[in-house]
Amino acid sequence: MSISVTGTVEPSRQEVYADATQRIFSEENIVKEQLESLVSEMIDRRIYLEEALNEFEKKFIQSALTKSGGNQTKAAKVLGVHRNTLNRKVILHKLNGHKPKP
Repeated sequence: MSISVTGTVEPSRQEVYADATQRIFSEENIVKEQLESLVSEMIDRRIYLEEALNEFEKKFIQSALTKSGGNQTKAAKVLGVHRNTLNRKVILHKLNGHKPKP
């Protein structure tokens, strides 16, 4: 800690970094616990892996599209996939009004 010009005690950069790192790890643990709980519940309900993966992918893509305002190029960057791959999956999952080709 250090004392500022105004006389207030301010945390050092190391303390700020340590606090931020701890919060990130805490949030990651919460997400991991939620995921473990969800997986356990899905297994108990006899939801097969393929169905679970398809549903997760669909929700993941829909969320990225929503956050990018429907812009597939931006959503593809957020997801770390090529725009053509995203477009194919949008059609596959019937997202944004797209229908699969016969």
